[in-house]
Amino acid sequence: MILNTNEEKSWECRLENAQSFYPTMLEWAKQHNFNIVPIELMPWDVFVLKEKGKDVYCTSLFVADHLAFTVFPLGNKKVEATAGGLAFVFKTIEKYCKKLDIHILATTVGETKYKRFLEKVGWSCTGLVCEDHYMKIIT
Repeated sequence: MILNTNEEKSWECRLENAQSFYPTMLEWAKQHNFNIVPIELMPWDVFVLKEKGKDVYCTSLFVADHLAFTVFPLGNKKVEATAGGLAFVFKTIEKYCKKLDIHILATTVGETKYKRFLEKVGWSCTGLVCEDHYMKIIT
């Protein structure tokens, strides 16, 4: 299901389910030397960005009452993506969450580059120790 488009950048963000998109996620994870959990443990919702006809980014979303967690953000290393695409995916996730009356998005972060990205698009570090947790209040 297409959730959001940007014709100027040729972006299309759609909602997939884990069952249909998991093989692609596995391929992308291997490109990054990254492991993801078995399909049985994956959240159902997967947001996928298509740019100029090719899938370039995805991230999954666990939904829990008024809180949602983004997990496994992945990019397709075989395609050069335009700057801002991942932010477009996150904006689409925020709109989706608002429709579900979800007010808090949360995630964990390991990479410094990804931390900078989250901070740039309005997320805040929670200050918890041992793992870097970020969250965003949706207004």
